[in-house]
Order: sequence, then C-alpha cells, then structure tokens
Amino acid sequence: MGMGWHISVYRQISARDTPSADRDPRGALLATWQAGVGGLAWLTDLIEADDAVQLSANAGYPVRCTVRARAAIPLVTALEECQPDEWLLVEAWDES
Repeated sequence: MGMGWHISVYRQISARDTPSADRDPRGALLATWQAGVGGLAWLTDLIEADDAVQLSANAGYPVRCTVRARAAIPLVTALEECQPDEWLLVEAWDES
C-alpha cells in the first residue's frame, strides 16, 4: 500500500471550456500538495458527481484527471483566480 500522494493542479493548455485529453500537456502550475493514503477521496467524489473525468490511472504514475474549476475551488484555495466553468488538469503521483 502506498504512503500517500503528491497532487498537482495545472491550468489546461487546451480549450479550458472542455475536458482535457490524456495526452494534453500541462499548463501553469496552480497548486501542489502532499496527501495521505486517502488523499484522492475528493477527486473520486468529483468523478462520481460528473465534475471530473479520469484520464488515466497507471498504477499511480500518475493518476490524471480533468476537473471543473467550480467543483475544485472550494477544496483548493489557490484556484480562486480560475473561472468557474474552466476545466483544470490534476495529476497525482503515488509516493510509495
């Protein structure tokens, strides 16, 4: 079992009004933090609520999602400059 996650949120370089694709490059780094083993629960909740789309899950190398800013802003205060309908790119690396 992993020790936790290193999570980063980026602006999308591609059109920000649609979900990113897995091959899309990262834009400007907006936030980064480390979380424990359950540190991706918020992301799972957003996927289940259709506010995020999982792009890849390569055994933690990395988990990539595209997330609606309006859903992430209350959870990550560094995102306040984003437009609510903007999509963001999230990468989470397993720190095991």
